[in-house]
Amino acid sequence: MRPRRAGQRWCRECHAAYQRAHRPRHRDLPDEQRRKANTRSYTKVLQRRGVLPKGPCELCGAAAENHHPDYSDPRRFDRVCPPHHRSLH
Repeated sequence: MRPRRAGQRWCRECHAAYQRAHRPRHRDLPDEQRRKANTRSYTKVLQRRGVLPKGPCELCGAAAENHHPDYSDPRRFDRVCPPHHRSLH
């Protein structure tokens, strides 16, 4: 068995094999889930490139994640912390 990374249960190769075996492929997802995955991915790419802002929670100033109220526009999202994100759902 190959060495694991700190805090991980499996080595990278074993984890990748598990994901391939148990996670559905993008092309096999229902249309709605595929559209959401594409929107999330596009938003992350634009944030990495510096086109879209990253920042703290708009409500409390804590570390934030993206919340898409409408998945038809990847450029429209809210920055909210995990507790506020759960309250929005």
